[in-house]
Amino acid sequence: MSKNLLISSFFSLFLLSSCGTFVFSSNVDPRNFREHFRSSLVDEYSNEDMASFSSYEILGLVEGIDCQVNELYPVPREGTARRQMLEKASDLGATGVASVKCVRVEATEACIAEYTCYAQAVKVLDQK
Repeated sequence: MSKNLLISSFFSLFLLSSCGTFVFSSNVDPRNFREHFRSSLVDEYSNEDMASFSSYEILGLVEGIDCQVNELYPVPREGTARRQMLEKASDLGATGVASVKCVRVEATEACIAEYTCYAQAVKVLDQK
């Protein structure tokens, strides 16, 4: 009899514990995804792409720089400068960038080495 009582008590406790409200909280905010991945919202257009668009607006020049201040800093990377350039284009409302150029520069006044990428920020008005 005590075995049945123990099993039914355990089963009752199990059912009651699963009826409670479960609250999940996270530090992940969906609004941050757009901010974090904003460089992926901007395309790099070739000269052929630009010729195929019937209407577009040039929003201005954007640049990205990855600078190695001294030997303790990481070596500059083109990808970092390119991503920064694309983020700036996204901030302007661009759908893409055209005429992208990236150069590695040695020993400027501020950096012992740097990558600089620049392009025209473009908003395509009607894409085919």
